[in-house]
Amino acid sequence: MIRQLKAGHYQLYSRKVDPKIGKRRNLGTFTTREEAVQHGRAVQFFERRREAWAEAIRGACGSRRRARFRSRDTTERSLDV
Repeated sequence: MIRQLKAGHYQLYSRKVDPKIGKRRNLGTFTTREEAVQHGRAVQFFERRREAWAEAIRGACGSRRRARFRSRDTTERSLDV
């Protein structure tokens, strides 16, 4: 969300309200609206990139765990035979 200040500058706020404060976070003050829009897009890009990165790590850890348990199951079965 972008708001124009009385001084003519533009202030970029987060989309979500911060639960601790009850207000939107200030993400920067810019001289032109175009600068504020560009910065807002950059913030969204890095937020989504961070979420994808965290999801990839969660998925990789889960697959390692599954592979480890599978290998244990197969060794126990081979010993029983």
